[in-house]
Amino acid sequence: MADDRREVIRIAVTGHRLVDTNNVLTVSIQKVITQIIQDHPTTDYHLLSALSEGSDQFVVRNALQYKEIKLIVPLPLPEELYLLDFETDEGRKKFKHLLNIADQVMTLTKNSDHDSAYDVLGSYLIDQCDVLIALWNGDYSGKKGGTGEVVKKALNAGKRVYWIYVDNGNDQGEVRKKLQKNPGDIELLG
Repeated sequence: MADDRREVIRIAVTGHRLVDTNNVLTVSIQKVITQIIQDHPTTDYHLLSALSEGSDQFVVRNALQYKEIKLIVPLPLPEELYLLDFETDEGRKKFKHLLNIADQVMTLTKNSDHDSAYDVLGSYLIDQCDVLIALWNGDYSGKKGGTGEVVKKALNAGKRVYWIYVDNGNDQGEVRKKLQKNPGDIELLG
């Protein structure tokens, strides 16, 4: 009897909460996802995202245009605690919508310590993914569970990282000038 199970490529998402969601980033996300699908044409695809405001929600909305992608949502905290970290009603509304259409949802911790919960989330994403998509400004801030730390850990674990450069609004473009990057620039790391 033939084994009908297909390989699964797990794509994780990390990124800044403050991100200018524009057409340049949309095109970059679509290029990355198309490239992953072209690299692995006979597989299933799982997108792992905690649906955070900003980058996560933006990548997920773009990725779900590809019907072959299933959405897996690992929440760092119980939903009611997690939603306290959202800054806008719009972000909470988008979160609930995406959560309702997810193929699978899990809560990783019952912890109320947000920093350690986000660290657990970052470790989970790295452990589970084959590829990481990072909407990131390239700055290693040292924040526990932050985008830079997740990227660094993914690279240390030998994961492929598609870095899509974004200005997150916190550094007045200083990192961009230093790195000589433009929003939407794509670089494959690892």
